[in-house]
Formats: sequence, C-alpha cells, structure tokens
Amino acid sequence: GIVSIQWGADAAANQRTALRHVTQLQTTVETQNSVDMFAMAIMVALLCRVMAATDAHPRIALLVQTCAWAADDLFHFVLVFVPTLLFFGLVATWRWGQEMRSMGTVGQALLTLWDDLLDP
Repeated sequence: GIVSIQWGADAAANQRTALRHVTQLQTTVETQNSVDMFAMAIMVALLCRVMAATDAHPRIALLVQTCAWAADDLFHFVLVFVPTLLFFGLVATWRWGQEMRSMGTVGQALLTLWDDLLDP
C-alpha cells in the first residue's frame, strides 16, 4: 500500500506509485457508490412488492389503497417541490456561497436547505 513506499528513494517512482494507489482508491469508491445505488433500487422494488402483497389483508389494504389514491397528488407535489428547492439552492449559492461554507456549492446549499426543512 501507500504506507510501504520508500519516500527517500526515487521521487518520480514514488509519485507514480502513490498516484496508482490513489487512482485505485478512487475506482474503489466509485464502484462502491454504484453498488449502493443498485442496492437502493432493489430495496425500493422490494418495498413496492411488500406493499402490493399486503393488499390482500383487509385492514392493511386500506392503507395500501390510501397510498395508491394519494400517489397522484404526491407526484404533483414532488413535481413542484423539487424545482422550487433547486431554485432556492441556486439562489443561496449565488447570494451566500462566498460567505457561508454551507452554501458554497449548490449541493451543499440543497443539503443545508433540506436539513433546515426537516429540523427547524
């Protein structure tokens, strides 16, 4: 690994070795992110399957049918909410990005807005 590099020896060889290790680490992190996204998609699919299966029980079917009935309204809410939140994130980055670290990028601003929304 990177710890075993003889730093007092050939500097160019050490830089190449260190770069190779950093590139390998970056590849591993990117692969892990892809696996995490795939696992999340599988979990959402399993949740949908469980909800469909619970439709057979009369009392739980009431909850499932309520969620199905509300899906259209929730979809339209998300259709308005997401662009509005994105706009606020862009404005926050433009206005306060230089002054506040939490608004430095659009992603950080969106996370800050989301955190403030959930924990006033």
